[in-house]
Amino acid sequence: MDIKTRKQLEKELQKRIKKVMSKQVKNMTKSTMQNHVIEDVYNAYIPESYVRTGQLLKDIDTKMVDNNTLSIESVRRDGEKDVSEIVETGKGYSTPELDAKIGARPFTERTKDELASGKFKQTLKDGLQSEGLNIK
Repeated sequence: MDIKTRKQLEKELQKRIKKVMSKQVKNMTKSTMQNHVIEDVYNAYIPESYVRTGQLLKDIDTKMVDNNTLSIESVRRDGEKDVSEIVETGKGYSTPELDAKIGARPFTERTKDELASGKFKQTLKDGLQSEGLNIK
């Protein structure tokens, strides 16, 4: 593309950012949350009274909200129960004794912290470089 104006440059940059966000960054954020489900949830507590379905690991929704915003959310539900919220906060298990025994396993918060620590920025930078941009 032959870019001659600032507006053309901005349009091209937005196009490439959206492309990288919807592929590389999206895949990285999902795998980061999946890793935290394994490390912070599954490895932290072994159930004694039920068999895990593995759905918490699978029920992760990532979508582009607009050209610059990627949303990631654990959407695991069991009927009316928001399983993700129960696991995150440690409140709302089937009995109060389990709330105290299992406790909070904040996988969403830890995902957010890891992404904010530079992983998100680095993945975006690497993706834009793979698009042919010289990012510093």
